[in-house]
Amino acid sequence: MINIYSIAPESFSEEEIALLRGMANEIIFSISALLSKESNKTLACIQAARKKVFEESPDPILVIKADGTILEANPSAEKKLGQSSDKITGTNIYNIFPNTSPASKHFLNPLNSGSGNISLELNSSGTDYLVSLSPLKNQEEETFLFVARDISEQKVRKTETIKASKLAAMGELSVGVANEINNLTNGLINYTQILSEEIEETTGKDDQSRELLNSIIKESERISQIVQQLLFFNANHAQTKEAVKINKIVEDSLTLTKNQFRYDAIEVSVNFPDIVPSVQVNVQEMQHIFLNLLSNARYALNQRYSGKDPQKCIEIKGEVTARNGQSKLKVVCTDFGVGIHPNIISNVFEPFFSTKPNGVGTGLGLSICLSIVEDNEGTLEIESILNDHTSITMELPIV
Repeated sequence: MINIYSIAPESFSEEEIALLRGMANEIIFSISALLSKESNKTLACIQAARKKVFEESPDPILVIKADGTILEANPSAEKKLGQSSDKITGTNIYNIFPNTSPASKHFLNPLNSGSGNISLELNSSGTDYLVSLSPLKNQEEETFLFVARDISEQKVRKTETIKASKLAAMGELSVGVANEINNLTNGLINYTQILSEEIEETTGKDDQSRELLNSIIKESERISQIVQQLLFFNANHAQTKEAVKINKIVEDSLTLTKNQFRYDAIEVSVNFPDIVPSVQVNVQEMQHIFLNLLSNARYALNQRYSGKDPQKCIEIKGEVTARNGQSKLKVVCTDFGVGIHPNIISNVFEPFFSTKPNGVGTGLGLSICLSIVEDNEGTLEIESILNDHTSITMELPIV
Protein backbone atom coordinates (compact mmCIF):
# COMPACT_ATOMS: atom_id res chain seq x y z
CA MET A 1 0.00 0.00 0.00
CA ILE A 2 1.31 3.45 -0.94
CA ASN A 3 0.19 6.43 1.21
CA ILE A 4 0.85 10.07 0.10
CA TYR A 5 -0.46 12.82 2.36
CA SER A 6 0.09 16.37 3.65
CA ILE A 7 -0.84 17.99 6.99
CA ALA A 8 -1.62 21.23 5.25
CA PRO A 9 -5.22 21.68 4.06
CA GLU A 10 -5.84 21.62 0.31
CA SER A 11 -2.18 20.80 -0.41
CA PHE A 12 -3.01 18.99 -3.69
CA SER A 13 -5.02 20.33 -6.59
CA GLU A 14 -7.61 18.23 -8.42
CA GLU A 15 -5.13 17.71 -11.28
CA GLU A 16 -2.42 16.50 -8.88
CA ILE A 17 -4.84 14.14 -7.13
CA ALA A 18 -5.91 12.71 -10.50
CA LEU A 19 -2.22 12.28 -11.46
CA LEU A 20 -1.43 10.48 -8.19
CA ARG A 21 -4.42 8.19 -8.65
CA GLY A 22 -3.24 7.36 -12.17
CA MET A 23 0.28 6.65 -10.90
CA ALA A 24 -1.10 4.40 -8.16
CA ASN A 25 -3.15 2.46 -10.69
CA GLU A 26 -0.08 2.02 -12.91
CA ILE A 27 1.97 0.77 -9.93
CA ILE A 28 -0.77 -1.68 -8.92
CA PHE A 29 -1.04 -2.96 -12.48
CA SER A 30 2.76 -3.41 -12.72
CA ILE A 31 2.89 -5.31 -9.41
CA SER A 32 -0.01 -7.54 -10.49
CA ALA A 33 1.67 -8.24 -13.81
CA LEU A 34 4.92 -9.11 -12.04
CA LEU A 35 3.14 -11.48 -9.63
CA SER A 36 1.24 -13.06 -12.50
CA LYS A 37 4.49 -13.57 -14.41
CA GLU A 38 6.11 -15.30 -11.41
CA SER A 39 2.99 -17.43 -10.91
CA ASN A 40 2.99 -18.44 -14.57
CA LYS A 41 6.68 -19.28 -14.34
CA THR A 42 6.08 -21.46 -11.29
CA LEU A 43 3.12 -23.12 -12.98
CA ALA A 44 5.22 -23.77 -16.08
CA CYS A 45 7.93 -25.43 -13.93
CA ILE A 46 5.34 -27.64 -12.23
CA GLN A 47 3.80 -28.60 -15.57
CA ALA A 48 7.25 -29.38 -17.02
CA ALA A 49 8.07 -31.60 -14.02
CA ARG A 50 4.74 -33.41 -14.35
CA LYS A 51 5.33 -33.92 -18.07
CA LYS A 52 8.82 -35.31 -17.41
CA VAL A 53 7.47 -37.78 -14.83
CA PHE A 54 4.62 -38.74 -17.18
CA GLU A 55 6.87 -39.34 -20.17
CA GLU A 56 9.87 -40.97 -18.44
CA SER A 57 8.09 -43.17 -15.90
CA PRO A 58 8.92 -46.88 -16.42
CA ASP A 59 5.33 -47.72 -15.41
CA PRO A 60 2.37 -47.33 -17.77
CA ILE A 61 0.37 -44.17 -16.94
CA LEU A 62 -3.04 -43.38 -18.36
CA VAL A 63 -5.46 -40.49 -17.92
CA ILE A 64 -9.01 -41.81 -18.08
CA LYS A 65 -12.54 -40.39 -17.90
CA ALA A 66 -15.18 -41.50 -15.43
CA ASP A 67 -16.68 -43.88 -18.03
CA GLY A 68 -13.29 -45.51 -18.62
CA THR A 69 -12.37 -43.77 -21.89
CA ILE A 70 -8.60 -43.27 -22.16
CA LEU A 71 -7.63 -39.65 -22.81
CA GLU A 72 -3.84 -39.88 -22.67
CA ALA A 73 -1.12 -42.57 -22.50
CA ASN A 74 2.58 -42.26 -21.71
CA PRO A 75 5.39 -43.98 -23.74
CA SER A 76 5.67 -46.83 -21.21
CA ALA A 77 1.98 -47.61 -21.72
CA GLU A 78 2.54 -47.74 -25.48
CA LYS A 79 5.48 -50.14 -24.99
CA LYS A 80 3.74 -52.42 -22.49
CA LEU A 81 0.43 -52.56 -24.34
CA GLY A 82 2.07 -52.87 -27.75
CA GLN A 83 0.04 -50.04 -29.29
CA SER A 84 0.65 -46.43 -30.28
CA SER A 85 -0.81 -43.60 -28.22
CA ASP A 86 -3.26 -42.80 -31.03
CA LYS A 87 -4.73 -46.32 -30.84
CA ILE A 88 -4.83 -46.38 -27.05
CA THR A 89 -6.58 -43.04 -26.62
CA GLY A 90 -10.29 -43.32 -27.15
CA THR A 91 -10.26 -46.99 -26.12
CA ASN A 92 -12.13 -48.00 -22.97
CA ILE A 93 -9.94 -49.13 -20.07
CA TYR A 94 -12.13 -52.21 -19.60
CA ASN A 95 -11.09 -53.38 -23.09
CA ILE A 96 -7.41 -53.04 -22.15
CA PHE A 97 -7.84 -55.03 -18.93
CA PRO A 98 -10.53 -57.61 -19.72
CA ASN A 99 -8.97 -60.51 -17.80
CA THR A 100 -9.87 -59.31 -14.33
CA SER A 101 -11.47 -61.11 -11.44
CA PRO A 102 -15.22 -60.58 -10.86
CA ALA A 103 -14.41 -58.59 -7.73
CA SER A 104 -12.44 -55.98 -9.72
CA LYS A 105 -14.43 -56.09 -12.97
CA HIS A 106 -15.93 -52.62 -12.43
CA PHE A 107 -12.97 -51.06 -10.69
CA LEU A 108 -13.95 -47.45 -11.53
CA ASN A 109 -17.20 -47.63 -9.59
CA PRO A 110 -15.69 -46.77 -6.18
CA LEU A 111 -13.99 -43.68 -7.65
CA ASN A 112 -17.20 -42.53 -9.31
CA SER A 113 -18.90 -42.92 -5.92
CA GLY A 114 -16.50 -40.42 -4.37
CA SER A 115 -13.85 -42.75 -2.92
CA GLY A 116 -10.28 -41.52 -2.71
CA ASN A 117 -7.23 -43.36 -4.07
CA ILE A 118 -7.65 -47.10 -4.64
CA SER A 119 -5.21 -49.93 -5.45
CA LEU A 120 -5.99 -53.26 -7.06
CA GLU A 121 -4.48 -56.01 -9.22
CA LEU A 122 -5.45 -56.24 -12.90
CA ASN A 123 -4.33 -58.45 -15.79
CA SER A 124 -3.72 -57.51 -19.41
CA SER A 125 -2.56 -60.05 -22.02
CA GLY A 126 -1.18 -62.36 -19.37
CA THR A 127 0.74 -59.65 -17.50
CA ASP A 128 -0.19 -58.87 -13.89
CA TYR A 129 -0.25 -55.23 -12.79
CA LEU A 130 -0.62 -53.49 -9.44
CA VAL A 131 -2.78 -50.50 -10.35
CA SER A 132 -3.12 -47.22 -8.44
CA LEU A 133 -6.13 -45.04 -9.31
CA SER A 134 -6.57 -41.48 -8.06
CA PRO A 135 -8.81 -38.55 -9.06
CA LEU A 136 -7.25 -35.57 -10.86
CA LYS A 137 -8.33 -32.25 -9.37
CA ASN A 138 -8.79 -28.85 -11.06
CA GLN A 139 -9.98 -30.47 -14.29
CA GLU A 140 -12.94 -29.32 -16.37
CA GLU A 141 -14.37 -32.86 -16.32
CA GLU A 142 -13.93 -35.72 -13.85
CA THR A 143 -10.76 -37.63 -14.77
CA PHE A 144 -8.50 -40.16 -13.05
CA LEU A 145 -4.80 -40.99 -13.07
CA PHE A 146 -4.21 -44.69 -13.79
CA VAL A 147 -0.70 -45.96 -12.86
CA ALA A 148 0.09 -49.65 -13.49
CA ARG A 149 3.20 -51.43 -12.17
CA ASP A 150 4.19 -54.79 -13.68
CA ILE A 151 4.32 -57.32 -10.82
CA SER A 152 4.48 -60.51 -12.91
CA GLU A 153 8.08 -61.29 -11.95
CA GLN A 154 7.37 -60.42 -8.33
CA LYS A 155 4.46 -62.89 -8.31
CA VAL A 156 6.64 -65.55 -9.93
CA ARG A 157 9.28 -65.01 -7.25
CA LYS A 158 6.63 -65.31 -4.56
CA THR A 159 5.32 -68.53 -6.11
CA GLU A 160 8.84 -69.95 -6.37
CA THR A 161 9.55 -69.00 -2.76
CA ILE A 162 6.44 -70.86 -1.64
CA LYS A 163 7.39 -73.80 -3.84
CA ALA A 164 10.93 -73.78 -2.43
CA SER A 165 9.61 -73.79 1.14
CA LYS A 166 7.36 -76.74 0.27
CA LEU A 167 10.30 -78.57 -1.29
CA ALA A 168 12.37 -77.86 1.82
CA ALA A 169 9.59 -79.30 3.98
CA MET A 170 9.36 -82.32 1.68
CA GLY A 171 13.13 -82.70 1.90
CA GLU A 172 12.99 -82.79 5.68
CA LEU A 173 10.15 -85.30 5.53
CA SER A 174 12.00 -87.46 3.00
CA VAL A 175 15.03 -87.58 5.29
CA GLY A 176 12.90 -89.09 8.05
CA VAL A 177 11.27 -91.54 5.63
CA ALA A 178 14.64 -92.47 4.12
CA ASN A 179 16.11 -93.18 7.55
CA GLU A 180 13.18 -95.47 8.33
CA ILE A 181 13.57 -97.26 4.99
CA ASN A 182 17.30 -97.57 5.59
CA ASN A 183 16.75 -99.15 9.01
CA LEU A 184 14.16 -101.57 7.65
CA THR A 185 16.39 -102.47 4.68
CA ASN A 186 19.37 -103.16 6.94
CA GLY A 187 17.15 -105.44 9.04
CA LEU A 188 15.90 -107.21 5.91
CA ILE A 189 19.49 -107.77 4.68
CA ASN A 190 20.61 -109.11 8.06
CA TYR A 191 17.68 -111.52 8.45
CA THR A 192 18.01 -112.70 4.84
CA GLN A 193 21.73 -113.36 5.30
CA ILE A 194 20.99 -115.40 8.45
CA LEU A 195 18.33 -117.39 6.59
CA SER A 196 20.68 -117.89 3.62
CA GLU A 197 23.44 -119.25 5.88
CA GLU A 198 21.00 -121.65 7.57
CA ILE A 199 19.81 -122.95 4.20
CA GLU A 200 23.41 -123.38 3.07
CA GLU A 201 24.17 -125.47 6.17
CA THR A 202 21.21 -127.79 5.57
CA THR A 203 20.88 -128.05 1.78
CA GLY A 204 24.20 -126.87 0.35
CA LYS A 205 25.34 -123.92 -1.75
CA ASP A 206 23.44 -124.88 -4.92
CA ASP A 207 19.97 -124.70 -3.43
CA GLN A 208 17.56 -122.52 -5.48
CA SER A 209 16.06 -120.98 -2.34
CA ARG A 210 19.48 -119.65 -1.38
CA GLU A 211 19.86 -118.05 -4.82
CA LEU A 212 16.54 -116.29 -4.37
CA LEU A 213 17.62 -115.05 -0.95
CA ASN A 214 20.88 -113.75 -2.44
CA SER A 215 18.81 -111.85 -5.01
CA ILE A 216 16.81 -110.31 -2.16
CA ILE A 217 20.05 -109.30 -0.45
CA LYS A 218 21.37 -107.76 -3.68
CA GLU A 219 18.20 -105.74 -4.32
CA SER A 220 18.04 -104.65 -0.68
CA GLU A 221 21.61 -103.38 -0.89
CA ARG A 222 20.61 -101.42 -4.00
CA ILE A 223 17.72 -99.86 -2.06
CA SER A 224 20.12 -98.99 0.74
CA GLN A 225 22.51 -97.36 -1.75
CA ILE A 226 19.74 -95.21 -3.24
CA VAL A 227 18.58 -94.17 0.23
CA GLN A 228 22.12 -93.22 1.22
CA GLN A 229 22.36 -91.01 -1.88
CA LEU A 230 19.06 -89.34 -0.98
CA LEU A 231 20.24 -88.72 2.56
CA PHE A 232 23.49 -87.26 1.27
CA PHE A 233 21.70 -84.99 -1.21
CA ASN A 234 19.30 -83.69 1.47
CA ALA A 235 21.99 -83.24 4.11
CA ASN A 236 22.77 -79.66 5.13
CA HIS A 237 26.48 -79.80 4.31
CA ALA A 238 28.76 -76.86 4.96
CA GLN A 239 29.73 -75.07 1.75
CA THR A 240 33.22 -76.59 1.77
CA LYS A 241 35.15 -77.65 -1.30
CA GLU A 242 37.20 -80.80 -1.58
CA ALA A 243 39.21 -82.63 -4.21
CA VAL A 244 36.86 -85.13 -5.86
CA LYS A 245 36.49 -87.20 -9.01
CA ILE A 246 33.70 -85.83 -11.19
CA ASN A 247 32.99 -89.27 -12.67
CA LYS A 248 32.10 -90.51 -9.16
CA ILE A 249 29.54 -87.66 -8.78
CA VAL A 250 28.09 -88.56 -12.19
CA GLU A 251 27.75 -92.20 -11.11
CA ASP A 252 26.02 -91.21 -7.87
CA SER A 253 23.62 -88.94 -9.77
CA LEU A 254 22.77 -91.75 -12.19
CA THR A 255 22.07 -94.06 -9.24
CA LEU A 256 19.25 -91.71 -8.25
CA THR A 257 17.83 -91.40 -11.79
CA LYS A 258 18.49 -94.71 -13.56
CA ASN A 259 15.04 -96.13 -12.73
CA GLN A 260 13.42 -93.09 -14.39
CA PHE A 261 15.60 -93.58 -17.46
CA ARG A 262 14.79 -97.29 -17.54
CA TYR A 263 11.06 -96.51 -17.38
CA ASP A 264 11.36 -93.96 -20.23
CA ALA A 265 13.60 -96.30 -22.31
CA ILE A 266 16.48 -93.82 -22.25
CA GLU A 267 20.01 -95.16 -22.65
CA VAL A 268 22.83 -93.35 -20.83
CA SER A 269 26.49 -93.78 -21.79
CA VAL A 270 29.35 -92.43 -19.67
CA ASN A 271 32.88 -92.15 -20.99
CA PHE A 272 35.73 -90.79 -18.88
CA PRO A 273 39.51 -91.31 -19.15
CA ASP A 274 40.99 -94.23 -17.21
CA ILE A 275 42.65 -91.74 -14.90
CA VAL A 276 40.38 -88.83 -14.01
CA PRO A 277 42.13 -85.86 -12.36
CA SER A 278 40.52 -84.33 -9.28
CA VAL A 279 38.74 -80.99 -9.19
CA GLN A 280 38.17 -78.78 -6.14
CA VAL A 281 34.38 -78.44 -5.77
CA ASN A 282 31.49 -78.76 -3.36
CA VAL A 283 30.18 -82.31 -3.89
CA GLN A 284 26.54 -81.55 -3.11
CA GLU A 285 26.48 -78.57 -5.48
CA MET A 286 28.05 -80.62 -8.29
CA GLN A 287 25.48 -83.35 -7.78
CA HIS A 288 22.75 -80.71 -8.02
CA ILE A 289 24.17 -79.65 -11.41
CA PHE A 290 24.23 -83.17 -12.86
CA LEU A 291 20.75 -84.00 -11.56
CA ASN A 292 19.46 -80.83 -13.24
CA LEU A 293 21.23 -81.58 -16.53
CA LEU A 294 19.94 -85.15 -16.53
CA SER A 295 16.41 -83.96 -15.77
CA ASN A 296 16.48 -81.46 -18.66
CA ALA A 297 17.89 -84.11 -21.01
CA ARG A 298 15.18 -86.61 -20.01
CA TYR A 299 12.45 -84.01 -20.66
CA ALA A 300 13.87 -83.11 -24.10
CA LEU A 301 14.12 -86.78 -25.14
CA ASN A 302 10.57 -87.57 -24.00
CA GLN A 303 9.31 -84.56 -25.98
CA ARG A 304 10.90 -85.93 -29.15
CA TYR A 305 10.38 -89.68 -28.66
CA SER A 306 7.22 -91.05 -27.06
CA GLY A 307 8.61 -94.59 -26.89
CA LYS A 308 11.81 -96.53 -27.38
CA ASP A 309 14.20 -95.30 -30.07
CA PRO A 310 17.91 -95.89 -30.85
CA GLN A 311 18.50 -92.12 -30.70
CA LYS A 312 16.77 -91.76 -27.32
CA CYS A 313 20.00 -91.51 -25.38
CA ILE A 314 22.26 -89.31 -23.28
CA GLU A 315 26.02 -89.17 -23.68
CA ILE A 316 28.29 -87.93 -20.91
CA LYS A 317 31.95 -87.54 -21.87
CA GLY A 318 34.90 -86.29 -19.87
CA GLU A 319 38.35 -85.27 -21.07
CA VAL A 320 41.36 -83.25 -19.97
CA THR A 321 41.88 -80.07 -21.94
CA ALA A 322 43.70 -76.74 -21.55
CA ARG A 323 42.56 -73.15 -21.69
CA ASN A 324 44.71 -70.06 -21.16
CA GLY A 325 47.62 -72.28 -20.15
CA GLN A 326 45.65 -74.00 -17.35
CA SER A 327 44.60 -77.66 -17.32
CA LYS A 328 40.85 -78.19 -17.22
CA LEU A 329 38.49 -81.11 -16.89
CA LYS A 330 35.83 -80.80 -19.57
CA VAL A 331 32.53 -82.66 -19.16
CA VAL A 332 30.01 -82.66 -22.01
CA CYS A 333 26.42 -83.84 -21.46
CA THR A 334 24.57 -84.36 -24.76
CA ASP A 335 20.98 -85.40 -25.35
CA PHE A 336 19.41 -86.05 -28.76
CA GLY A 337 16.05 -84.54 -27.93
CA VAL A 338 14.05 -81.63 -29.34
CA GLY A 339 16.88 -79.11 -29.09
CA ILE A 340 16.52 -75.36 -28.48
CA HIS A 341 15.50 -72.72 -31.00
CA PRO A 342 18.43 -70.41 -31.94
CA ASN A 343 16.31 -67.32 -31.19
CA ILE A 344 16.08 -68.19 -27.48
CA ILE A 345 19.24 -70.17 -26.73
CA SER A 346 21.02 -67.02 -25.52
CA ASN A 347 18.37 -66.65 -22.77
CA VAL A 348 18.54 -70.12 -21.20
CA PHE A 349 20.88 -69.06 -18.39
CA GLU A 350 18.67 -66.12 -17.36
CA PRO A 351 16.71 -66.53 -14.10
CA PHE A 352 13.05 -67.47 -14.59
CA PHE A 353 13.51 -68.17 -18.32
CA SER A 354 12.30 -71.64 -19.26
CA THR A 355 11.78 -73.49 -22.53
CA LYS A 356 9.19 -75.67 -20.78
CA PRO A 357 5.46 -74.83 -20.51
CA ASN A 358 4.12 -72.91 -17.50
CA GLY A 359 3.88 -75.13 -14.45
CA VAL A 360 6.52 -77.57 -15.76
CA GLY A 361 9.73 -75.57 -15.48
CA THR A 362 10.76 -72.86 -13.03
CA GLY A 363 13.41 -71.25 -15.21
CA LEU A 364 15.89 -71.39 -12.31
CA GLY A 365 17.73 -74.67 -12.96
CA LEU A 366 20.37 -73.58 -15.47
CA SER A 367 20.84 -70.14 -13.91
CA ILE A 368 21.65 -71.80 -10.58
CA CYS A 369 23.96 -74.30 -12.34
CA LEU A 370 25.83 -71.44 -14.02
CA SER A 371 26.21 -69.63 -10.70
CA ILE A 372 27.60 -72.78 -9.02
CA VAL A 373 30.08 -73.44 -11.84
CA GLU A 374 31.29 -69.83 -11.85
CA ASP A 375 31.71 -69.96 -8.05
CA ASN A 376 34.04 -72.90 -8.68
CA GLU A 377 36.04 -70.85 -11.24
CA GLY A 378 34.64 -72.85 -14.13
CA THR A 379 32.60 -72.22 -17.26
CA LEU A 380 29.23 -73.56 -18.46
CA GLU A 381 28.24 -73.29 -22.11
CA ILE A 382 25.36 -74.59 -24.23
CA GLU A 383 25.13 -75.56 -27.89
CA SER A 384 22.05 -76.90 -29.63
CA ILE A 385 20.53 -77.72 -33.01
CA LEU A 386 16.75 -77.77 -33.17
CA ASN A 387 15.33 -81.32 -33.45
CA ASP A 388 18.82 -82.80 -33.30
CA HIS A 389 20.69 -82.38 -30.02
CA THR A 390 21.66 -80.17 -27.07
CA SER A 391 25.10 -80.21 -25.47
CA ILE A 392 26.04 -78.63 -22.14
CA THR A 393 29.79 -78.21 -21.69
CA MET A 394 31.30 -77.65 -18.25
CA GLU A 395 34.96 -76.93 -17.64
CA LEU A 396 36.54 -76.94 -14.19
CA PRO A 397 40.15 -76.27 -13.18
CA ILE A 398 42.12 -79.36 -12.25
CA VAL A 399 43.67 -79.48 -8.78
